[in-house]
Amino acid sequence: MTVDTEKLRAVLKDIWVAARFGAMAAAVLSLVFLAAGLLLNRFSFGAAMLLVRGGLLVSGALALFVCAGLNLWSRGNDKITDRLQWKRFFSVLGLFPVVLIVGIVLLAVAIVVDYCLYL
Repeated sequence: MTVDTEKLRAVLKDIWVAARFGAMAAAVLSLVFLAAGLLLNRFSFGAAMLLVRGGLLVSGALALFVCAGLNLWSRGNDKITDRLQWKRFFSVLGLFPVVLIVGIVLLAVAIVVDYCLYL
């Protein structure tokens, strides 16, 4: 059994790009939830971090719900992967695995925030 190294390299590159998008989304959402938490809780950092954790958990869960909906969606309707803007970032992966990876990264960042809260 031979492995096509170019195909494997393209898949790993797409996974890396999706994980970077997830990390950027987690950073932006964290900053938004942190600012909202600081403003709503009279600049209490602990309470703001609880809001960041909850917001990231809800955002990651919503991404996984979208992923479940995409799984029910017919594979023949995946027209986004034919667009040039999509091909610029992802040469192999479709919409389902990208949303899945972004959701997993959001949940992983929420787990790290939760761990840091209880050190």
